[in-house]
Amino acid sequence: MRLWDWLTRKSKTASLRSQAPPDFAVTLVRLLPRLDHPAPVLAGVDTEARKRFAAWRSSEKNLRGIADQFEQAGDPQVGQAWLTLAQTVRYQSGRRDDTLDAYIRALYYNRGDARLWQELLDYASFAPHVPTLAEVFSRVPFEVRPKLWGSFEAAFSGYSRARVEDPQKAEELRAVLLRVAEQQGDGVSIAHFNDVQAAEAEKAGDFAAAADAWRRAAATGKAEAPVMDRFTIWLLKQGRYAEAAHALRQVLADPPQGKALRERLEKRLARCEKALAAGQ
Repeated sequence: MRLWDWLTRKSKTASLRSQAPPDFAVTLVRLLPRLDHPAPVLAGVDTEARKRFAAWRSSEKNLRGIADQFEQAGDPQVGQAWLTLAQTVRYQSGRRDDTLDAYIRALYYNRGDARLWQELLDYASFAPHVPTLAEVFSRVPFEVRPKLWGSFEAAFSGYSRARVEDPQKAEELRAVLLRVAEQQGDGVSIAHFNDVQAAEAEKAGDFAAAADAWRRAAATGKAEAPVMDRFTIWLLKQGRYAEAAHALRQVLADPPQGKALRERLEKRLARCEKALAAGQ
């Protein structure tokens, strides 16, 4: 079952199930499966192609030839060559599909480069589409995702280059990205998106919903220290010393670098342990 079929089957949101993809999205989704294949080992060096690339200025045909040389030699510069091609044609009229193809080829060779993903998302911001963004997110390596959360969240917030603002779709996208992370077992992203939910609930004064989201973030073992700081403050106000102590021990197993935050968490843990020892 395709990722999007699975997500929409699970969704309770009618608008999510009925979104028709723009032409841009159709092309991108057609190209994305290239990233489902393992990245090739690039250990070669083509000295001639590197010289040509360093001296390259304007001919698209020559640039494609250089990229082909790099590919045949297994030279790591191949990804940069395809990125340069994408950057060269992205503003030319009628070159949308060529631009997307070049970005995907660049990512095929270097999918661990957050800069490449950010450029693709920037380009996609002019025709944002929740299902397509979910398909892109599903292919981003786990370790790269934290660098891209902001780019995904900007898609419908008005902060992308296209300045698209649609609060309903912004909420849908966050929910969908969380489901992708859950399906793939990406604990860091699960913790992040639950923290976003908690912050919104906290801002709205719904502390019960915020606590549920904090708990889901804590359950991953990947929640950030500032998140656990807010969560354990709330737990202590509720007299939940045992739960707070567990969360604090978990976060202090890998202590935050900030001295003030670390000391605050340590003092709170000591308070919990004292209360538990006294039988509270």
